[in-house]
Amino acid sequence: MFGNAGQTLVNGFLNQKPTITIDQGTRVNVFVNRDLIFPNNLAGAVKIIQ
Repeated sequence: MFGNAGQTLVNGFLNQKPTITIDQGTRVNVFVNRDLIFPNNLAGAVKIIQ
């Protein structure tokens, strides 16, 4: 019974995706290792700053 609870707890931590939290308005640089393709309906909402 307790062995299963421990395994469930550990699996919850192992399945958690990496997350960062930053203050709103903070500038960040994002580097990707492949091209990003946005759907046409979202193309106008993407803001590229160089």
